[in-house]
Amino acid sequence: MRMKEEEIPRRMIMLQLGSQRGRGRPRWQWIVGVNGDVVALGMRNWKAKALDRFGWKKFLEAAQTRK
Repeated sequence: MRMKEEEIPRRMIMLQLGSQRGRGRPRWQWIVGVNGDVVALGMRNWKAKALDRFGWKKFLEAAQTRK
């Protein structure tokens, strides 16, 4: 989330395709998994928290101790 908007990895994370999906089970999206993990850890607005390096590192260390 700290990357500039035009950098390729950031664009790939935030990419939303407008094409029609194929048949079968929908593909798993990385962002859906991250959102689920963050909700399970009890954090709100993780994107804003990720911009603060010190706060993000502190949150990750606290999450490691919960496992």
